[in-house]
Amino acid sequence: MIGGHPAFNIDSLPVELHFSNKSDYYFLKDGVIDRSISYEIEENTLSIDSETFRNDALVFYNDFKNCQVILGGEIVMIYDSELFGVWAH
Repeated sequence: MIGGHPAFNIDSLPVELHFSNKSDYYFLKDGVIDRSISYEIEENTLSIDSETFRNDALVFYNDFKNCQVILGGEIVMIYDSELFGVWAH
């Protein structure tokens, strides 16, 4: 999959991601989505802190389209894709 993305500068951690739909996530392994282990998000909210990306990016997967993600209660993103990636620089 190829895609473009916005970038957001988050000054303080932790910050929460709130998903409008149930969403599981995976880590990358050698630059590829490792679907051998999925991780569940409890109550559609995931707290992002300094340890979140120690194993690389998170890739969220769901069966729904037109998903909404709220970042830190301020930034609302709506996406129309099965996959949604989050990582830190």
